[in-house]
Order: sequence, then structure tokens, then C-alpha cells
Amino acid sequence: MDISTALAAPSQHARLIQLSSPQPDFVVERFTGTEAVCAGFRFEIDCLSMRNDVDLDGLLEQPLTLQLRQAAGTMRRWHGLCTAVAALGGDGGLVRYRLTMEPWTALPALGRNAVIFQDLDTRAICEQLFAAYPQALFRFDVQQTLPARAITTQYRESDWDFATRIDILAQQKIVLQAGRTSITLEGGNITFACPGTFTVKAGQHPFMGGESNAADLPPLPEERVPTQTLHLDHRYHDDQALAGADSAITLANGQQMRGRLDAQGRATVPTIPAGTVDLMFFPMAGLFGRNDMTPTPNDAVDPSATQLDGVIGKYAIPPAGDTDKGVS
Repeated sequence: MDISTALAAPSQHARLIQLSSPQPDFVVERFTGTEAVCAGFRFEIDCLSMRNDVDLDGLLEQPLTLQLRQAAGTMRRWHGLCTAVAALGGDGGLVRYRLTMEPWTALPALGRNAVIFQDLDTRAICEQLFAAYPQALFRFDVQQTLPARAITTQYRESDWDFATRIDILAQQKIVLQAGRTSITLEGGNITFACPGTFTVKAGQHPFMGGESNAADLPPLPEERVPTQTLHLDHRYHDDQALAGADSAITLANGQQMRGRLDAQGRATVPTIPAGTVDLMFFPMAGLFGRNDMTPTPNDAVDPSATQLDGVIGKYAIPPAGDTDKGVS
């Protein structure tokens, strides 16, 4: 490489983002990713290089160190493995590559196995499991002998899912400790040791203590369905209003609402829940006492001929040319 080419080549010197990799001439253009507490990280790093013949397969499972210069001038570092690499193209001078960096635990998460472990404790199972991954970095801090299990089965799951699956045996006491706080699992009991107060929350409802029973959660609010307004209008076949009739409305929940029609045979019943209702009208005094009915004169038991003649003459139609309205 001549001097002009060397001066034109990108350099990581004094850059905000730097990458240590088996490919020394990679210069980081940008990176994106996620990380979380008690979980792995994943970063996608876009790099520039003047070489277009980089051995991509040779970068897989190789160690990477991503560095980010912070405001105080110190470097924040992430160490991991290259789990994927791709060439994104170039412009004739620079070639862009994308490297994916994850912790070594991403390798046991690939694939599925079915294995039966016999007469081994948890430590021996994990050591046998991770022996297939030379990149694995882990250690045990065990202060007493772990109980061996007669049979432990890994069935159609990845090595990492199997290793992180927690099986608690009630025959042994297990203590989970962080600082001065501990949780003890023994038999069917769970006890807490904490220098201060603690609160366990589920769905934003506080649950205090270490009982094995389910927490008493407040009931969920009932669904509110919009109510309806019922309009009643009861009439005869000739449109005469049935004024003053008593009514009864039975709702779907069995509740009954009673009322009375007004002088126009109408009524309005508000706040009726949605659904089917039963409506019934009750007999009332004068139900068939229509306004156009003429009662018998004086309700006489034996009316005279003159009274009957007056009633008949009011409604009878005489023959044509007959002006006599009397009854012979």
C-alpha cells in the first residue's frame, strides 16, 4: 500500500466508536442494538473497510469488543461474539459490512436437543452441557454439595432454554441470596429475609408476605352497557288512545317496572338495559267504555216506548222518502 492510499484509508484513531476484531481495518460507521438487565444483548455494527475480499465465514464466532467513548472521556465496552456477518455493498473505494455481536449464550440458544442426564447435580449437568461450546465463560460459586438427580430430561429444547429452566425440588432447601436479602425455598414454604420492607406486585396490585395462596385482588369493574329509553303508545284499532292503562315491564334480569299510560295512551320509560323485555297491560275500569258509545237511557230496567223511540230514531236510517222517524 503506497503512502497516498494509506492516508486515504479510514482510521479508528480518536473516533467516538471503535471496534476490536480479527479484521483490523474495520472502522465503525454506526451501530444499533438492545441490552437489558438479566438478559443478553444484541448489536448490529456497520463497518467500513477498503477490502472487498474479507473472509465472512472466518469472522463467525470470533470475539469482538465494541467501545463507545463517553462524555467523561472513558470508554464503555461490550465483549461478545460475531454471530452473523453480511456484506452490504460498496462504491469502489469503501465496502460496508454489517456484523452482529451477541454474548456467547446466543450459541447454546441455537438448535434443539433431546438428552437424558442420569445421577448428576445441576453443576455437573451445566458443565457437560457447555462443554460443547469452547467460547463459554462461566463459573460456579457453590458453598455446599448439590443434590444429584436420578433423571433430568432435556426434550426438544435448546441447550440455553434447558440450562435456564428452573426446577425446584421440595426435598431440598434452596437459598437465593443477593447482598443481605435472601429467599429461602424449603418444602412448601417460601420465606424472605430483607433488612427493610419489600413489596411483591402482580398486575399493579400489591401482595404482601410469603404465603403460597393466591393474592386477593380487587374485583374487575363491571362492564357498563349503555341504557335505552322505551316509548309506549297503546291504542285501539281506530287510533283511539287507551288512556290510563296500567303497564308492567319485566327486564331480562327479572326486575319489574310498573307504570301508567297518560291521557294520550303514551308513556316514556328511561334507563332500560339493553336486551329483551316483556310488556303487559292490565285490565282497567272502563277499558271498553268508548267515548262514542251511548248508554241505555237512565239504565232503565223497563224503558218506555218514547225512550226507545228516541234511541232508535237517533241511529236508524229511514227508507227513502219516509220522513217519519217514529217506530210503529
